[in-house]
Amino acid sequence: MPIVSKVICDGCGAEKKSENHWWVLAAGIGAIWIQVFNPQEKVADGAFVLCGEPCVHKKISEWMGAQTK
Repeated sequence: MPIVSKVICDGCGAEKKSENHWWVLAAGIGAIWIQVFNPQEKVADGAFVLCGEPCVHKKISEWMGAQTK
């Protein structure tokens, strides 16, 4: 029997549905990258799984704010 796992947005807590297009965002010092979420691939430690543009924009804004402190 296959293992079924829920995917939850790290931004707003929404649960992934099959028709959604989600993103993975990872940020470091002076760099940020975004890629399409693939549930078959392992998400890197410290990366965020996000449900859409509003949550991606919020994380980018948070990251940008942290870079100026």
